[in-house]
Amino acid sequence: MTRDEAIAEIQWHLGNRSDLFDQIVLALKRAQRQLELGKTLPWFLKNNDTGFDVDLLDEGYADLPTGFLREDERESIKYWGGTNAPTFLEKVEYRVGIDTFRNVDAGNPRAYCILKDQFLFFPAPRADYVLDITYYKASADLSTNISNNEWLVKAPEALIGKAGGIVAATIANTIAKPVFDEMFLIAWAGVIAENEERYRENYSLSMGARL
Repeated sequence: MTRDEAIAEIQWHLGNRSDLFDQIVLALKRAQRQLELGKTLPWFLKNNDTGFDVDLLDEGYADLPTGFLREDERESIKYWGGTNAPTFLEKVEYRVGIDTFRNVDAGNPRAYCILKDQFLFFPAPRADYVLDITYYKASADLSTNISNNEWLVKAPEALIGKAGGIVAATIANTIAKPVFDEMFLIAWAGVIAENEERYRENYSLSMGARL
């Protein structure tokens, strides 16, 4: 679904209000921002970067990837280092990293922290490294009529319902508001269920016992 197709659907539920085009664009962008700052992020925003560079000249600092929202809590940063088994890095607080590695010579990365808009790796690298990181990435901006926004591709009703509810509440459309709210709740429940299914897929489940 394109952005303008989503706008047309919202306009339809609002009684074909073509005069609200710009306001609907703002609502779509606000809805996306709210969803991407939520406690639960959907599977389709997960991104794996197997070529994340840490430059020796930057002394362990590396800018966060474009669109970085937050890390995947189940996937640690790692690098391969010429072996068949990856080396996983430990996430630490800034002060802990500084204290722990204060007197450690430059070498292979062993830990990291996240600052405002950068990673900082400990100890300082002795060479350039290519890391493997998994994180949640913001979907494409809705300022233009794009067709590659992940929300509109994978869960259009969630974004349309959220944005439509914002517009309906603003213009006091009490008929359309519950329609949009229900659309969002049903679609969001589907997203959460898909998250859980993907996490549990191919895991062995047991009851009443420890593995």
